[in-house]
Amino acid sequence: MSTYQRRRALRAYSGGMQRAGSNPDEGPTPEQRQDFANWVQDVVDSFGEPPKKWSVTKLAEKGGVHRNAIYDWIGMKSVPKRETVARFCRGLGIDFAEPAQLLGWGAGLPPLNDTVRLGAFIRRAKALAAEEGTSPARREDLQALIGMAEEARRSAASQRLSAEQTERRAKELLGTVLEAADEPTDQ
Repeated sequence: MSTYQRRRALRAYSGGMQRAGSNPDEGPTPEQRQDFANWVQDVVDSFGEPPKKWSVTKLAEKGGVHRNAIYDWIGMKSVPKRETVARFCRGLGIDFAEPAQLLGWGAGLPPLNDTVRLGAFIRRAKALAAEEGTSPARREDLQALIGMAEEARRSAASQRLSAEQTERRAKELLGTVLEAADEPTDQ
């Protein structure tokens, strides 16, 4: 092996041994990665429910990433890259600010809205209301709960409620929706 090849191999080996995120000053912390993994799981769950019923493969295709990247993010097997997460969000029409904030990339981004969790509850209730097997009476109940949740989200945004208060209010308003999702619908 020539000297050039040895030096090149040594540089490649030494650089390859440093994993992304191993330096505490660079990359997201394990806690941030866990929060991001939970966020990705929420995205997969919300797109996997009616009316879309997308698989992870379809989600990856629409998001412009490989499906293994999604599984790696959920399993915390890889450190997410900013451009990949941004492409994933753009492809699915999701706001990039939330995952960026979760991963500590929030420099220059506005702080996370306290009402982010309410949005997930509202999307779930709307999906249940749009489902074919839902009775008209159930749809009316869901629409009323969605209206109350949206009002709570607006008031929380104006009053700057803490995340715990907002989450508690969301669970109060839409708890019945989530419990009823497991029950058979009226036909």
